[in-house]
Amino acid sequence: YQNIPFNGWFVSTEIVRNLMERYDAGPAIADAIGLDTKTNNFWRQFAYTELEVAVDHSFKKNGFTIVDPHTVGKSFCTHVQREREQHGRECPGQWSWIGGLVGPTNPTWHLEMRDFWKLPQYDYCAESLLL
Repeated sequence: YQNIPFNGWFVSTEIVRNLMERYDAGPAIADAIGLDTKTNNFWRQFAYTELEVAVDHSFKKNGFTIVDPHTVGKSFCTHVQREREQHGRECPGQWSWIGGLVGPTNPTWHLEMRDFWKLPQYDYCAESLLL
């Protein structure tokens, strides 16, 4: 497929992971909210959660759409159930992409997933775009 429309959305987790992993924002956030990074082994988790809440709030306050991993999880579970019941199809998926880092609080936590390719498939084909 040479040209296809993109239909997607930002998940707050993508932005938070980028800030925490690429820019190592965790220590500064922990310091700003008063977390002890020396004796509290959960400080990264607390900082991550606070940053996720802040990113979500910031987007919504400024009128931009963003979705949280819990909403994505519920939406995916609804999609999987509809596909199975109405069409008898299995949905490929990767838990790490859908569930994010929220663990058992996400509805996809106990959902069995297989990652496989369905055809036809939208594939990246840079060669056709070369001049």
